[in-house]
Order: sequence, then structure tokens, then C-alpha cells
Amino acid sequence: LLLATFIAFVTIQTASAQDGYAEFKKEQKRIEDSTANAEYKIYIQKRKVKLTEKYGLTVANRILKKEIWIGMTMDQATESIGKPDRINETVTSKGKNYQFVYPDRYLYFENDLLKSYQRSY
Repeated sequence: LLLATFIAFVTIQTASAQDGYAEFKKEQKRIEDSTANAEYKIYIQKRKVKLTEKYGLTVANRILKKEIWIGMTMDQATESIGKPDRINETVTSKGKNYQFVYPDRYLYFENDLLKSYQRSY
């Protein structure tokens, strides 16, 4: 009986320690996630200030939402959705045209302004 009581006590203590460790790890992960989230928010705020200084508030907000729109510049497109996988250049008598190639879309620029785009689904 004494041995059974001791085994039950050790089992309870072990389960309790495992639960405590699991809770500790869960809390540690929550703190890491909230720290990363806070750092990300600070990064976005700094980026918004930089973009607002460069393009104005309306364009900055559109870029932060990862939007594309007719009339945006090549720099704005890159700020909004990242660098393209490839850039194709066409030279004409009217100037240079560029095609930005992304995995799911193509952007067509004439003299640095987006004139059309194509999406693939």
C-alpha cells in the first residue's frame, strides 16, 4: 500500500510538473509573439512615415494595403507588392515600356506609369 501511494504521488507530481512546463512554454510563446507583433507594428509605423514623406498620405496608405492602381509609378509598385521576379523592357520611338513579371500578375508601365495589369488565377 505504501508503494502504491508513493507511485501515485510521483505520477501526480510528474503530471503536475509536465502541465506546469507546458503552461510555461505556452506563456513564453505568447510573450515572443506579442514582442514580435509590437516590433512589427513599430516597423509599419516607421514605414508609413517614410512613405508619407515620399508620396503623401493617400498613396502611403494604398501601398501599405499592397494595392496596385493605374497611374502608379514603378517605384510605388515595388514598394507596394515587392520586387518583380523579372523586368522586361521594350524600347519604342515614344520611350521605354516595362513589364514587371510576378508569379500571379503582370504590370505594364509606359514612361514609368502603370497603364495596365493582368492577373492570373
